[in-house]
Amino acid sequence: MYIPGIINTHFYKLEKKPVKLPLQIVFCADRAVRKDFPTLAQAFNMLDENFHLHIVGNWGEELNTLKNDNYTFHGTLNPLQLRQLYKKCNIFVSCSTQDTFAWDGFPTTAAAEAIATGCILVSTNSRNDERILEAGEDYFKIDEANPDMLVQTLNMIRNEFPLIQEKGYKTAIKTKNLLDAQGNVRKKLNIIF
Repeated sequence: MYIPGIINTHFYKLEKKPVKLPLQIVFCADRAVRKDFPTLAQAFNMLDENFHLHIVGNWGEELNTLKNDNYTFHGTLNPLQLRQLYKKCNIFVSCSTQDTFAWDGFPTTAAAEAIATGCILVSTNSRNDERILEAGEDYFKIDEANPDMLVQTLNMIRNEFPLIQEKGYKTAIKTKNLLDAQGNVRKKLNIIF
């Protein structure tokens, strides 16, 4: 029996998002090569003023690669600050790649917390793991190291917004049901005992 990872869906809960431009994108990750900040930066440099990027994590050294200045660098945030940021963001982007030292699960914890609040997920999926989320239905899958595909996907979301935001709300409900810490810990304990 597969029981997925867990998040606190009572803390990171669904809230209606602003339905206005610029769309608020969030990238949240600890600095690591596998998080592929260069792909994010290349894509963001191709976007227009209809997007604002929020960068969370220890990425200060990489900010010089951003030529589009429509971003906010937050550094490291605590969970309360992160939840406040997710409340105002529309899209969570994860560009993670597979590497030999670590292999991120899908969705990553940060992505799961963001989508639980209603953020639309745009993500790679190195494992092709669709036990929780299905590409095209629950999230928008992008290829690794493909900034052009990321730009196309973000522009498509902008063009079909707020219809796509409704999809984000449906995914948030699904995430709450599948990744809730209280429910999943109870399931695991029932199996053990």
